[in-house]
Amino acid sequence: MNLNRLYLVLWCFIFLLGCNNESKPSVTKTDSVVLKETPVYPFTARSSLNWQPGDENWVTLWYTEIMTDKKGKVDSIYYTDDVLAKNGKILVYDEKQRRF
Repeated sequence: MNLNRLYLVLWCFIFLLGCNNESKPSVTKTDSVVLKETPVYPFTARSSLNWQPGDENWVTLWYTEIMTDKKGKVDSIYYTDDVLAKNGKILVYDEKQRRF
């Protein structure tokens, strides 16, 4: 029983010693001059970033469908959809799928 009390006192001492940390004031450095860098990409965009409604626009969607059959077997399909939209209407819809 004395050994258990000794362990209890030792753990309390370690706990109190660990909680007695002095906090240091945090110093934040701020830079008054912020330089704005233009990113350099390893490719060139094929279309303009100034897109306006009414422009023809190809959109590609990638997604995964995960399903479980009645026996509990999990299967998934990877889909890629290419959509051509113009004036808010879909002109071409092309879907491709690949099983995992």
